[in-house]
Amino acid sequence: MASFGAIHSLNGKSEGNIRQELDSLVQRYYTAKQQVDMDTIAGCVSNVGHIDEKKLMTESEYVEEYRNINCKILDGATKGSYRVYVYYDVKIFDIDTLIPSLNALYIKQDEQGNFKIYLDTLKSGEQKYIDKLDSSKQVQELVHSVQKQLETVISQDSEVRGFYEMLENAQKSDTAK
Repeated sequence: MASFGAIHSLNGKSEGNIRQELDSLVQRYYTAKQQVDMDTIAGCVSNVGHIDEKKLMTESEYVEEYRNINCKILDGATKGSYRVYVYYDVKIFDIDTLIPSLNALYIKQDEQGNFKIYLDTLKSGEQKYIDKLDSSKQVQELVHSVQKQLETVISQDSEVRGFYEMLENAQKSDTAK
């Protein structure tokens, strides 16, 4: 995994406290997502209106669990904001092999001092900052590493390969409608 830099302390919170709060938020979010617990999700995100409950329900039919959640955290564009790269393994029902995944979240502190996964539109300066982080060498190395792991799993496990083919066919079917 790529090494990530220190993050700035915030309003009397140490880097360790911030990391712990962000890790806890991400864990709660992924657990709630797998369980389609919209109340808990609403407490984790800035705007629950951006969450497609139907899509979550469909996803939860396949996803048994998100495992080995690991956050790589970088400072965001503004004080109290963070770009969090979330690595996790997906356990699919009836498939023993775990599927490596990577997601990028933007987490901001709200007026009450709580961290929320930010789902609203970003100001252009913030978006440019995130784009720069996402294209940085350390993040690109992380993305490449996870993509390589995924390609290896797909090439070596026929059940995983079949699962991806089934998803691809379902997506093509939905697009054709």
